[in-house]
Amino acid sequence: MHAPYRGAAPAFTDLIPARVHCYFGSGELLTYSRSGQVRALASTGAKRSPAARDVPTIAESGVPGYVVDSWQGVFAPAKMPPEVVQKISDDVAKALVEPTLVEKLARNAYAVESSSADELAKFLRADTEKWEAVIKTTGIKID
Repeated sequence: MHAPYRGAAPAFTDLIPARVHCYFGSGELLTYSRSGQVRALASTGAKRSPAARDVPTIAESGVPGYVVDSWQGVFAPAKMPPEVVQKISDDVAKALVEPTLVEKLARNAYAVESSSADELAKFLRADTEKWEAVIKTTGIKID
């Protein structure tokens, strides 16, 4: 049964004492696993995360072909001037090579990868096509 939550904190408030039995969350939640409050069952990526090498992938756990990668993006209003978009993109790319930030993100299973606005747009088109196909194939409906 699906139990919607408004974020990870309320979900973990119910997961830790076993009021819910499973939660799909981001790598930041490895902290709870490392502390022994919850058990990480599997990761959704194509391969095991360097941040949790002992956690198998869902595909390894019995669902062949299962791969769902999580990603983050930086977005701005559509009418933002191109030079401002480029400045933001450059600043984000610069921040994402800072060793302290890269290390902190890696501990939480985030792999740092920067892209241009055009590359992000291309990625979004491909990701949308992927999920549209899944929705059509499975007949998923919003309830």
